Amino acid sequence: MEWKTIDSAPKDGTLILLAVKTVPVLIGWWHDSVDGDPDWFTDDGEHLTGDMTPTHWMPLPDDPAD
Repeated sequence: MEWKTIDSAPKDGTLILLAVKTVPVLIGWWHDSVDGDPDWFTDDGEHLTGDMTPTHWMPLPDDPAD
């Protein structure tokens, strides 16, 4: 798997790996907010903005237990 630019990431709520300049790789997703502020969030609900805005993404790897 290779990193892809964030503009090609799924925006349907799918959990994906996110590359952010200021931290190690995160698991996150795009949320189409009903209040008019759609954006990226971590899997634990942290809003990713400013220096935390993702630049690249890739799908989650397959579960090794499967």
